[in-house]
Amino acid sequence: MKKAVLLIFAILFTACSLGAEEKKHDFRNVDWGMSKAQVKQANENMIPTLEDKDTISYSDKVSGLKAMLIFSFVNDKLTSAGYYFEEEHSNDNDHIDDYQKIGDLLTEKYGKPVKDEVIWKNDLFKNNPQNWGLAISAGQLVLKSKWENENTYLYMTLSGDNYRIAHLLIYQSKEYEHLDQKRLRQDTDKI
Repeated sequence: MKKAVLLIFAILFTACSLGAEEKKHDFRNVDWGMSKAQVKQANENMIPTLEDKDTISYSDKVSGLKAMLIFSFVNDKLTSAGYYFEEEHSNDNDHIDDYQKIGDLLTEKYGKPVKDEVIWKNDLFKNNPQNWGLAISAGQLVLKSKWENENTYLYMTLSGDNYRIAHLLIYQSKEYEHLDQKRLRQDTDKI
């Protein structure tokens, strides 16, 4: 009798466990459309490094790389988030290695990118891979990749200007993309 009760309990526990899937969030531990207060609550173990009406940022590490974690809001709704990688390297080609490292992790998680571009604006260093980091820092070369899932577009870029390199990874809500576009148009109109 005892064995039968234990067997029934085990079967019920397994059935309940199978039905209770853990909810996946849109980005880290938050979902698109959350308010700034909700996002701060979800990240309560972190101290914001910057906060204004439309953004909250934190210092973080992603796969061992220093990064600024940024959450962006429109009308108090989380519309996009991402990372600005802050690793400093004495060899600019190391930024390409960082880009590839993060790209490999994203491909492992989301599959092959829907877009993967190498854009040469000036091909001076095109046949000289040891200077591709320099080409990026000078604005001559840009690397871009895009992934997507059901709710989110993911954009990663490695670009440069004035011998400074910017490595960005942006997660953008598909549902709220129009709000980001509207804000961008409003900001552009101010120029």
